[in-house]
Amino acid sequence: MRSRFARVAAAVAPTVALLVLFELGLRAFPHRLPVDVGIALHSVYGEGPGDIYFRDRPTRSRFLWPDFETQAYWNGYLWQHRTDELGFRNPEGLADRSLVLLGDSMIYGHGVDEEDTVAHFLRSEHGLGAYNAGRQGDTLYQEYLVARILLPRLRPKTLALTVFLNDFEDVEIYRTPQEIASPPELALDVDALVARLDEPERSSKWSKQLHRFKLWRLVQFVWQRARSRSGGEGEAPATRELSSFLSAITDDARFAPVARYYETLIADLARRAREQGTELVLLQLDVGDHFVPGAIAAQDRVRSLLESIGKQNQLRVLTTRSVFAGCSECFLPNDGHLRREGHRRLAALLAAELAPPRS
Repeated sequence: MRSRFARVAAAVAPTVALLVLFELGLRAFPHRLPVDVGIALHSVYGEGPGDIYFRDRPTRSRFLWPDFETQAYWNGYLWQHRTDELGFRNPEGLADRSLVLLGDSMIYGHGVDEEDTVAHFLRSEHGLGAYNAGRQGDTLYQEYLVARILLPRLRPKTLALTVFLNDFEDVEIYRTPQEIASPPELALDVDALVARLDEPERSSKWSKQLHRFKLWRLVQFVWQRARSRSGGEGEAPATRELSSFLSAITDDARFAPVARYYETLIADLARRAREQGTELVLLQLDVGDHFVPGAIAAQDRVRSLLESIGKQNQLRVLTTRSVFAGCSECFLPNDGHLRREGHRRLAALLAAELAPPRS
């Protein structure tokens, strides 16, 4: 038996060693892979083992794992993802959290390290206690949930709600037409949500752990690519996505119900913020036509909506178009998210508008 086992081990060992080396190579050099392969193997924007999210089933919303650190990757960019005890991207021990920033990947800091984010520059260059509550993929639906959690917990002086172009289509994705017309989140049981977040569900299936291996994810990628080619797909998904989230704003039939959803949720949030002694500020992240050529009209329509909501609820409305005008160095090449200079400029705008007057 020993001799037979030794022969089997000797025969298998080279293959195992080769697979281990291949796995280590895939882990060590993500930037050497084609971008689509790198994303398939190294993205942590998911809910699998090793990814940064978990799902709260009753609200159908994703939350970041608290006290979690990993390397993130997208479109050839690597950055360190680290969350605090509340599950947001902030340095350990941050005491002053008087300015809370709500937003999506632009505020979270997709593609850059925490030291290059708008929240960091607000703290380091302008002396403001900025707390980053932005998360990749968030829209008003998730930001409303986060605001309801953080308002009583942090009692910030200012709550800045960021609105970006793709947020309107995202509402259609996350909410049904019935939920957009009559938002159930207005009746949110915050205490129950917080209790669930304190004890998030974890997958115990061993098969799910294969997600941690780059080789396994490579096999899945090749299989899915082969299936899509055999199915003969037409227009590229990225092209469909760009045209779709613009039409969510420019198409009256699509825009009207989501606009009413914005009016309803922001009015409710404004009331709750005032009761807490917090100023709610609306920030339109207007990037001109840099991110999506031809998007000026759509962004003008969003600005008009936010100004109308602001007037109805006595809220300040800020916009960033002039901040990013002609600033190609503000955006990550081949990606479109803010890079260090973009975050720095955004921080300067917010500091000028939100910093308390000097005595």
